[in-house]
Amino acid sequence: MSPEPTKPTQKVDLEELARLTAQSSPPPIPMKSLTPSWFHLPSWLQGGAFMSNTQFLAFMAHAGWAGFATLAVVVLHGTTTALLISTGAWVLAAGIKEFWFDATYERPIQTFADNLQDFIGYCAGLVVAWIIIYLGWP
Repeated sequence: MSPEPTKPTQKVDLEELARLTAQSSPPPIPMKSLTPSWFHLPSWLQGGAFMSNTQFLAFMAHAGWAGFATLAVVVLHGTTTALLISTGAWVLAAGIKEFWFDATYERPIQTFADNLQDFIGYCAGLVVAWIIIYLGWP
């Protein structure tokens, strides 16, 4: 006789789960024990600084993707037409991704301001790429 299948809606005792998890996890290692006494973390890497701000890092990542890809198109094709097509495609794709796809499917749900910030990040990367190209590199 086969065992009775479990029901997918079983109740979980969260306190018991937390107790079991705490028993099976090793204790956390304090950060001071991992760094020598003479080492001091620069202030811009400490909490609250711009490098630990996830919104800033996401903005820079979006800008980096768009800028790098646009510069790669120019390096590979080297024509103004390719640059214009790449820029238009990035703006269109970023708009669709941020204002439709992310707004519909991304979890946790983002606000319009979050999506706008990501979209502006893509556009900032394109502007930086255009400035680099205007200045003569690549």
